[in-house]
Amino acid sequence: MAGNPVCVECGQPIDTSITDQYDPGYGTADHKVPYSQGGTDALENLQPMHRGCNLAKHSKPHSNVIRRSRDWV
Repeated sequence: MAGNPVCVECGQPIDTSITDQYDPGYGTADHKVPYSQGGTDALENLQPMHRGCNLAKHSKPHSNVIRRSRDWV
């Protein structure tokens, strides 16, 4: 992730200095349309999200938080 990514689920900044992939604050690429619903790894189907938020979201659609950063890729 480049720039200053913001989690689309909670709206908080993602700390890109976190390197532990199991840390809830670790930045992940969430699938807008989950694999279970036919989603792909295409860039337009990905969005920045904290690992903890991503795990809590599971296969549900994300909430209506406005993305404040487009510099995450």
